Amino acid sequence: MSSKKDKLYLNLALNLAKNMEGLTGTNPSVGSVLVKNDEIISLASTGYDGTPHSEFSLLNKIDKKITKGSSLYVTLEPCSHFGKTPPCTNIIIEKKISKLVFGAHDIDERSSKRAKQILKSKKIKVKNINVPKINEFYKPYIFQRKYKQPYIVGKIACSKDFFIKSSKSKYISNIYTQSFSHHLRYKNQAILVTYKTINEDNPLLDCRLSGLNEYSPLKVIIDKNLKVKKNANIFKSKNTKIIIFYNSGDKKKIKFLKSKKVKLINVKLQKNGEFDLKKVMSILYQNNICFLLVEGGNRFTNKMLDKNLFNEFYLIKTDNKLRQSGKLNIKKIVYKLSKKFRIKSNINQYFDKNRITRFI
Repeated sequence: MSSKKDKLYLNLALNLAKNMEGLTGTNPSVGSVLVKNDEIISLASTGYDGTPHSEFSLLNKIDKKITKGSSLYVTLEPCSHFGKTPPCTNIIIEKKISKLVFGAHDIDERSSKRAKQILKSKKIKVKNINVPKINEFYKPYIFQRKYKQPYIVGKIACSKDFFIKSSKSKYISNIYTQSFSHHLRYKNQAILVTYKTINEDNPLLDCRLSGLNEYSPLKVIIDKNLKVKKNANIFKSKNTKIIIFYNSGDKKKIKFLKSKKVKLINVKLQKNGEFDLKKVMSILYQNNICFLLVEGGNRFTNKMLDKNLFNEFYLIKTDNKLRQSGKLNIKKIVYKLSKKFRIKSNINQYFDKNRITRFI
């Protein structure tokens, strides 16, 4: 089969992997395509929360008579170690696949650059093709494994004159960009805010896109002295999972929060009386949070930017000026974004006078 067709099938596999991006827990999202006699037999991607693996999901229910002599295309080098599941190389061998084509090498030391050796010993042809879009797709996964921290996405909305709050209206952006914000919540395992956001805005911090509410992110709150209000909306839902980072708090508040099944993580303060945010991110990674959305206000977003903790950032900007009704100007944040990042995309036409700029 030509290299052109190999790339075609790998790009199809990439689209499958993208469908599950951010939803596969600590495992990377992988797309797989099975081809025989130049016809697609089956398609699969990694399951929710990371299992089953894409290759297993694809091959498990297909008879050997069909899979024998076929070609398997996967976005990432198949695993060759025992983890939550057996090695994917095992089922590839068992199903008598004739050829494996993969896009990116796995950074996991247990499997990195081993699949080729294992499969070739079983007379299976193995081909690695460099596809830039696949390499780009796995940048978050490589970052997570390399630095032991979540891939962090920031988001903030402002008016044309850079205000993030209005004395006249609850929302700055329109319903279209609000839906985009909920899509970001759907695609990230957790959402981080400070107690000030909870106390001032009383948000739900869930995903309210139709049919996707069950994929609402875990809520993470930075609250040094446990000042979060007891009657906050996030404590009213029985199924809401919440983590609060704190340093001190009265016993009654701690007892209340534990009654709401909140996970309290006590963290020492630095000499300046603040949390070490990099340590907070490391703790979140240890709690299996790989994709984190930060919806901070002016002060906290500035802190995150100063510590270089954002991997990418979405600035939502409306076409309206708030003037005298505007509160909290973020012109300095926009300036920092333009200095620290490059603009990956600038979307305007689909959001009815609201613009989304993606910095990465």
